[in-house]
Amino acid sequence: NKFDLEKISKSQLEACIQDLSKKMGINPRKVRNITSSLSGSLVDIRQISTLDMPDEELSVSLELEAKKHIPLDGTDAIIDYHHLGANDKEIDKINILLVSTTKNIIKEHASMVKNSGFRVETFDADPIAIANIYKHNYGLTPEGADVILNIGGSTTTLIVWGQNFPFFTRNIESSGNYFTNEIMRELDLDYQNAENLKIEK
Repeated sequence: NKFDLEKISKSQLEACIQDLSKKMGINPRKVRNITSSLSGSLVDIRQISTLDMPDEELSVSLELEAKKHIPLDGTDAIIDYHHLGANDKEIDKINILLVSTTKNIIKEHASMVKNSGFRVETFDADPIAIANIYKHNYGLTPEGADVILNIGGSTTTLIVWGQNFPFFTRNIESSGNYFTNEIMRELDLDYQNAENLKIEK
């Protein structure tokens, strides 16, 4: 059998989170300040340059920019942004890291976290969380950029970033599951044996 994330229901994912919590000895009701993360395909993250303006005007401008890049699901855009500093090429502009999604995506995600037994607290985006962990542990290279590749089960997150290099991220569909399927095909194995072989090798 092939693993297909699209065919897994929300209730199955919630049950998996509950089972994993139990195996790890985590009582969801006792957990405070949980941060859950939205995967790259559910959020749009980009570094942009924009005119330096008051925060209220900036928020309106960034919301219009965000609407160009998020899925139109009939709900409002949800945005967050971080000032990266002055643009070194244009004196009247600043660099912004803009993260956007929709109210519907946040609502669905929050519902799944809550139904898994956890209190909904803070939301993050996978590429931002990975980049922050990397920056905290290693800092940013002053010359050129570092390339971070996070190979997940269903998607791979690519991040390119440096002190003097714009933040860039893309979601790539090839992932751990892709490799498992190739092993199944090449060696004529079932899913579990192919997965075990992938981990072993």
